[in-house]
Amino acid sequence: MNRRIAALSLLILALSAGPAAAQAPQSPHGELTGVACESCHTDDGWTPVKSPMDFDHDESTAFPLTGRHDESDCATCHISLRFDEPGAAGAECTSCHIDVHRGSLGADCAACHDTESFTQIPTGDAHLRTSFPLTGAHLQLSCESCHFDEVGGQFAPLDTDCASCHESDYRNAQLVDHVANAYPLDCLECHTVVAWRQAPLFDHVALASGFELLGAHAQTGCDGCHLRPGNELRYAPAPTGQQDCVACHRADYDEEHGGSAIPTECGDCHNVSDWDGAIFDHALTGFPLEGPHGSLGCENCHREPGNELIFPRPATPADCVSCHRADFDREHAGSGFATTCLDCHVPGDWGGAEFDHALTGFDLLGAHQGAPCADCHQQPGNQLLFPVPNNQDDCVSCHQADYNAEHAGTGFATTCLDCHNATQFAGAVFNHTGLGFDLVGAHVPLLCTKCHNPVDNSLLFQIPNNQDDCVACHQADYNANHAGSGYPTTCLSCHNTTQFAGAVFDHDALFFPIYSGKHKDEWNNNCASCHLAAPASFSTFSCINCHEHSNKSKVDNDHSQVQGYAYVSSACLSCHPQGN
Repeated sequence: MNRRIAALSLLILALSAGPAAAQAPQSPHGELTGVACESCHTDDGWTPVKSPMDFDHDESTAFPLTGRHDESDCATCHISLRFDEPGAAGAECTSCHIDVHRGSLGADCAACHDTESFTQIPTGDAHLRTSFPLTGAHLQLSCESCHFDEVGGQFAPLDTDCASCHESDYRNAQLVDHVANAYPLDCLECHTVVAWRQAPLFDHVALASGFELLGAHAQTGCDGCHLRPGNELRYAPAPTGQQDCVACHRADYDEEHGGSAIPTECGDCHNVSDWDGAIFDHALTGFPLEGPHGSLGCENCHREPGNELIFPRPATPADCVSCHRADFDREHAGSGFATTCLDCHVPGDWGGAEFDHALTGFDLLGAHQGAPCADCHQQPGNQLLFPVPNNQDDCVSCHQADYNAEHAGTGFATTCLDCHNATQFAGAVFNHTGLGFDLVGAHVPLLCTKCHNPVDNSLLFQIPNNQDDCVACHQADYNANHAGSGYPTTCLSCHNTTQFAGAVFDHDALFFPIYSGKHKDEWNNNCASCHLAAPASFSTFSCINCHEHSNKSKVDNDHSQVQGYAYVSSACLSCHPQGN
């Protein structure tokens, strides 16, 4: 209501004043459009203005008020209360603020500054816009730490070489005398921007003839090996290579190994992290420690000082007797045992040796395997009770007494394994065929005493010439049945080895056909029909006693034209061998 009254009053005043007075009053705020007076003022008075005002600077202008701008009085920026001045945009900071950097950092102030605080700026972000981005420890520095003579933020580009700022560090001999050692000015070859004191990128390999700092060396300060000034080595000569430990550690070597003949290749036993607790590979001596040797103290075989051996030096790892001569002499002196101890013993257990008897050329087989050594060897000396066998099959060398008891005078060969075996001496299986006379037929079940003398195993008969020489043993049988008969002594022509009786005699094939041809069934199956002297002699026979040839004159007349004719049965057979 008051607004309306005030507006009406102003209208009345304007009308009463005439045409000149009817013009709107001039605003002290300049030419503003879209902004009503009552947005800021009240009917009660021109001042003070509303708080808060209805006027929204952010929406009604091109310059939103943020940070410290929002806290400022209008007159701070609009000095003459002309709100249409200045007509600045948000990025046009220099329309109100003086560029202390004199344009060296560009016109975009908001790249570094903000409206909260002009002095608190993210230095790192700001420096990204330069040719020297800040990293590492540089990020913790204030701008004035480097731009120390540029007051008021008038920062000009500086030399980016490390030495331009750190020349005093480079020349400080109390740290490392870079000048005396001719270190290069390219600091980043050794240092980093994170920590100046440590130089993790220092290439000791390149500057020390290939000697890399490993293990404990990497933790040792430079003064552990180098002297100042000059940085020369404390030791001489300089190491010739990575494993040339003794160049620096000669005193340590002499203290521990002087006179020991241990090589100076320290890395074979020691490591670069821990000098103590060396792991010595005894195999480097040519004698690896196996079995109980591995747990023995060095003093069991070596004498201090000098570390020399208590025993003669073994020629090879298998040369046990070099150290164990006393053990060998106590157990095997005079025994003929070889000194190749590992043939029977093992490094882990000297007792309980497993002796391979086959190494002697005589393998223990069958019953020999379970026999105690004392059955064949006598102590001391372990010498044999018998002559040494020539080979594995030479049984008679040890068993001569057994052979004599069983076979003396028999002619049996001493190749005992032809009949016996190594498991059981009794129950021999004799191969009679090996003698040239196989036992077949009725011979198989016969006792040996049927043919051999039980006393000396000699034959009771003449020795057969071959397998078919029956008459050598059966002469009495032949004489009883065939004496003077003219039968040959090839007994197997009629007999067999299974049964002597029941001979099958083939008269037709061997002599004269009486079971076939014209004589078949013409005789009375009595041998005496033709063999008048049977059984005294079957070699004589008569043809003319049975035939019409009994009349000699007639037979003579019938054969008058036959050359060589004679009136005898043998002549008949010569002309009539088949009885025709």
